Amino acid sequence: MEDQTSTGVPQQDLFEPAMRGYNKRQVNEHVVRSRAQVRDLEKRLAEAVESAEKARRELASAQEESGRTVHDEISERMSQILRLASEEAEQARIKAEQEIAQMRETAEQEIGTLVQDARGEAEQILSGSRTEADNLLSGARTEEHMVYLPDMSPCLLHLLNDDTPAVARQAIKT
Repeated sequence: MEDQTSTGVPQQDLFEPAMRGYNKRQVNEHVVRSRAQVRDLEKRLAEAVESAEKARRELASAQEESGRTVHDEISERMSQILRLASEEAEQARIKAEQEIAQMRETAEQEIGTLVQDARGEAEQILSGSRTEADNLLSGARTEEHMVYLPDMSPCLLHLLNDDTPAVARQAIKT
């Protein structure tokens, strides 16, 4: 039903067509899964941010205790490598936050579209049902009055004068 990436995020969901739209259960399940994935990604981001903050605090504490930075003790080349790694980690964190925001926005747009489509389809179904009910009711009324026709035929024939064509009188009799 869904293609998964290596991160476990679905690439595409296909819903089985139902009467005038998509299967409501599948749409609801997709919305629930999407929201759960967003919550999971938010949780993972919060844990990563918390871990980075903890490491930063430990580093600052260690620097204060020794009176000098960790980078001073290591050769200049190693210091550059560590700075680059730190910058890359920060960029990765920022990129992850942007991706989460984009995924959340996309999921909200999809949910909005699905809800709007479902409402439109519900209106169409309701309108069609009303029309069908009106047609059935008018048909029932016509059939209801047809029951009285055999009793009314002699009265109608009596009211018609002799100048009425025989074809019209014959139509009333049958």
